[in-house]
Amino acid sequence: ANKIKYINLSSLINLISIDLSENEFEIVRKASFNGVRRVITLILSRNKLKDVEIDTFQEMISLKSIYLEKNVLKEIKENLFNQQRNLEILDLSENYIEIIYLRSFAGLMNIRSIN
Repeated sequence: ANKIKYINLSSLINLISIDLSENEFEIVRKASFNGVRRVITLILSRNKLKDVEIDTFQEMISLKSIYLEKNVLKEIKENLFNQQRNLEILDLSENYIEIIYLRSFAGLMNIRSIN
């Protein structure tokens, strides 16, 4: 485990897999992933995530899997995943989710598993 709290990967445009699990992220900001379009798997498990900014995943159009389990998320914002037409797996397990909005999962056309 590391103790990373903030990261900006926007210059690493050829990444296809990102594993940032077991760190100390509290917020995932949109700027962290600007220009990172080829990522297929994003793992943010076992952090201290309280918030994911709207449009954080917007440019990550190739995403097939997002793992956000074992954080402290309390809500899933509207349209958070609206550009993820290729997303198949979304793991939100073991959070503290209290609010899921009507459009929280809008745009997930190929989703196969939400946990």
